[in-house]
Amino acid sequence: MVQENSQTQEEPQPQPMDTLRVMIVGAGIGGLMLAALLETASIEYSVFERAPDVKPLGANVFLAFEQLGILEEFYSKAKPFAQTRAYGESHDKIRIRDYSPANEIAGYLPHIIARPDLYDILLKRIPAHKIHYSKKVLSIQHKDNQVTIGCSDKTSYVADILVGADGAYSAVRQGLYKQIHAQGKLPVQDQEIQLPFKSICLVGQTTPQALEKFPQLSETFSRFDIVVGDNKPYTHKASNYLLDGDPASRQGVLSRSRQLPEQRVGSRICSVHV
Repeated sequence: MVQENSQTQEEPQPQPMDTLRVMIVGAGIGGLMLAALLETASIEYSVFERAPDVKPLGANVFLAFEQLGILEEFYSKAKPFAQTRAYGESHDKIRIRDYSPANEIAGYLPHIIARPDLYDILLKRIPAHKIHYSKKVLSIQHKDNQVTIGCSDKTSYVADILVGADGAYSAVRQGLYKQIHAQGKLPVQDQEIQLPFKSICLVGQTTPQALEKFPQLSETFSRFDIVVGDNKPYTHKASNYLLDGDPASRQGVLSRSRQLPEQRVGSRICSVHV
């Protein structure tokens, strides 16, 4: 198993490698997906998440769903969609983007699922004791073909492989970049740690809606509609999905995006009201 060291940050001693050990930092969709695959393959691993519990906020994965045996459960809680439709403010149709060829090319249509439902599906495949919460990674060390992470609670862990699945502002990536930069091997384009962006998006979720009032929610395919502001930096998007896999209970996801007038850096923006 992944080795935990004492409460001090003393340098851990290398351990003989009997089996491959993997540490995954981040219990998001990517981290949990990898953990579920490693569990299926009987490869030793542990997941380290800085939050005290899973908070479901934040490639073609259907083949992986099949390998994990969760594809049918996923289908039961998701709705397929084959088109996105864009409109102007006066509801004139601007474009239709057709995704139906994906079914013939890849064997699957795109689907919309509530992120908490997807988390639940994945979490059921991972033994609870293999996910360590409230573990904020502060340091990373490489030595003798092993890697050690040091956490804010003064614990440290040793394994053979470290996977950073901890989001856009990954502590694992920053720690790795720091070491590569000290060796003079970090490309110039990767030396900017802060991530720039040009838009901000607010996402909301409706309460369950009655089919009598919104009959379009009973359609087999989820609607994915976009309203583009006329000469304005705003875009509205709306879609619908099943609630807890119940065909009689449908919810909607609403999002509003604002194009910023110039490129900003994320850490310099405290709040933006749109």
